[in-house]
Order: sequence, then C-alpha cells, then structure tokens
Amino acid sequence: MSVDGATDEERLLKLERVWMQAEVEKDTQTLRRILDDRFVATFSSGRTLDKADFVALFEGDGSHVMHSCDAAERQMIIDADTAVVVDTATMRGTRNGEAYATRARVTATYIKRDGAWRILAEHIHSLRPE
Repeated sequence: MSVDGATDEERLLKLERVWMQAEVEKDTQTLRRILDDRFVATFSSGRTLDKADFVALFEGDGSHVMHSCDAAERQMIIDADTAVVVDTATMRGTRNGEAYATRARVTATYIKRDGAWRILAEHIHSLRPE
C-alpha cells in the first residue's frame, strides 16, 4: 500500500476515471499531466498518435464532442511498476452534429514513475455491432 493508504489498483481505477472525465471535458491540461511524454495511442485503423497529437484531438473545432465514456468488463494486471488494463468502453457524443455511440475494446498500459502512475500507451479497437 502507498503512503496515502490506497492500493495500486485503487489508484489506477481513479486515474482511469480522471482520464475519461478529462476526455469528456476536453481538459487538455489534465491529459498533459497524466499521459507519459512517450505516450502512444493506436487505433483500429492502424493510425498512431503521440502525446501531442492525441491531446490535440481534444482541442478541435467542436465538430466532435464526447458526452460520456463508460468502461465495463475490466481486467487489470499489475506487475511491479507496470500495469495493463483491458476493458470495453462505450463512448457517446456527436460528430458533425450527428449523434453516435461507439463500443471499443481498450488496452491501456501504465507505468509508475517517482511513485505516480502515468499512462504510457493505449490501443483502441472498435467493436462492430453483433
């Protein structure tokens, strides 16, 4: 357990909630703080974004607005200063004025540096409706 009494699992779950909320609120300051400088996001298309380009997605022209992001079916593996979290995310919002709801499997990799967890990588794979 850490000095604040929270387990690594609790701290990671809190960081996940902060991350989702920062994306919904377009809180780029929080995103810059919680993403590792080496962060990379990979999408189903194979497209990758580094930290700066990922944060820039949330500084856009307002044509894409995420209203909510909820995670389910979470699995977490923690090994020393590395953690992997796999879940199914449901994202809802509007894109060019059109409502959307997207489900995706998300794999996020975290590292602990100087006692704090940071987000190192994310892989988002869109799920097709069954």
